[in-house]
Amino acid sequence: MPISPEAAAFLAEQPPPPDYTALDGEAGLAFLAAARAPRPRPAPIVPVPRVEDTTAGPDGPPVRLYRHDPGSPTGALLYLHGGGWVLGDLEMHDHTCRLLARDTGAAVVSVDYRLAPEHPYPVPLEDCYTALSWVAAHTAELGIDPARIGIAGSSSGGNLAAGLALLARDRGGPATTVQLLLYPVLDASLATPSFDRYGTGHFLERAQMAWFWRCYLGAAAPGPYSAPVLADPTGLPPAVVVLPELDPLRDEALNYTDMLVAAGVPATVVHVPGQLHGFLTLPERFPAATEALARTAALATPYLRPAPVAVPAG
Repeated sequence: MPISPEAAAFLAEQPPPPDYTALDGEAGLAFLAAARAPRPRPAPIVPVPRVEDTTAGPDGPPVRLYRHDPGSPTGALLYLHGGGWVLGDLEMHDHTCRLLARDTGAAVVSVDYRLAPEHPYPVPLEDCYTALSWVAAHTAELGIDPARIGIAGSSSGGNLAAGLALLARDRGGPATTVQLLLYPVLDASLATPSFDRYGTGHFLERAQMAWFWRCYLGAAAPGPYSAPVLADPTGLPPAVVVLPELDPLRDEALNYTDMLVAAGVPATVVHVPGQLHGFLTLPERFPAATEALARTAALATPYLRPAPVAVPAG
């Protein structure tokens, strides 16, 4: 399918990308300071009865909890925002979290992990693990079914979600039931055909992604928790993978999905034709965002429903 009209209009409005090869050191920090400045966002259009900002324990990251009925146990979905590990916050992904909370019925816990390059790998991933451990340790207090905790993330947050699923498996918990990988970053090589085809002029640039990786990894080499295509995915929870057609990251996500299936992990791909990387965070510009999230939520919901309560016979 050709590019959607709304995606073409969005691309036509974008300024020329900066020279990412010149954005290391102090120049990079200055660029990020400007990019991280708060910007007005549309008012939330999806009501959620209870939205609470707190922290994941005394030493944990800030989190935002989205809930419907606090009086009944529900599953939980830990949400990890995108932004190349260097940008993004709770506000940027507020609408996405509201939609997921509405459409799954789960409590969504959005994590404001520390950002690179000030806090390179593994700090953001460890922040996410701390948040997951906090949720698992406070299920009774939060009204969450401990047997129904999932992980979700978009772009670099999808990378963290995939890495977190691996980390939780290898550390013996907390147990997770599903991973939602929304156009995830999974391969540091930038060598897939979709990068060759869409890595220039389709919003996410190859040079930009290379800079994100440099900021995130710092002095570390790619490994299975930072670049999950290097991992053995055996024993991971089922996955739902959202793939816009015109995304440079598409092929690495398809490759990882194939790895999951080959390892016996159920994995479902939600293809979204004619759309760009990042479209889910701009539902006011991309009508396909709401539909794609609804499809994703429908696939995830069975893994997030509370276990049925046994009723004694007679």
